[in-house]
Amino acid sequence: MYSFLLFLGFGIVSQQFNFNKQEARVDGTFLCRQKPIPENTTVTIWDDAIIADDKLNATWTRKDGSFRIYGREFVFFSFKPFIAVRHRCGQRPKLCKYETRIWFPSSNYGEGVVHHLGIIQLERLRNNETVTIIEFCS
Repeated sequence: MYSFLLFLGFGIVSQQFNFNKQEARVDGTFLCRQKPIPENTTVTIWDDAIIADDKLNATWTRKDGSFRIYGREFVFFSFKPFIAVRHRCGQRPKLCKYETRIWFPSSNYGEGVVHHLGIIQLERLRNNETVTIIEFCS
């Protein structure tokens, strides 16, 4: 009974506040110094939300460093998807781990749209308006 009321209440709230389904599909290949990053490296897709980022999905790289990922969410405010990959391809690979986050423009996501990143050379990326690199050093 309670679950039915909760479901009914969510339906009324979503109608009242106009939640929108948003989705993003991304594919690409990660390389480090011209070689594929290790197979089964985790790639996640997130929504850069106001309070806390929402994890939408996760996948793993293939032997050649390629990946394909899909994520969707019902949002009330804006939808700002990004992918994140943790790796050891940076200036100090033996001492540090890196998390690279890549955002993409709103024109490159939506129902049925695939954002093709192409080949990403991780060691060449630098922080800018669409890329954030976080270092975890010991």
